Amino acid sequence: MLNVADAVLFLLALVNIIGLYILAPVVRKEVISFRDRMAGGEVRELDRSEKVDG
Repeated sequence: MLNVADAVLFLLALVNIIGLYILAPVVRKEVISFRDRMAGGEVRELDRSEKVDG
């Protein structure tokens, strides 16, 4: 039973790694976009004292 559990966890990890590899270009594009918006002042960093809704 332990071998089956190990195999399932391995397969889940493998699926996640494949997903990360496939989505890497999208994540890179979003990070660049976010950094550009931060530099332009459209997005600002919150102070620790500010309350975040949600």
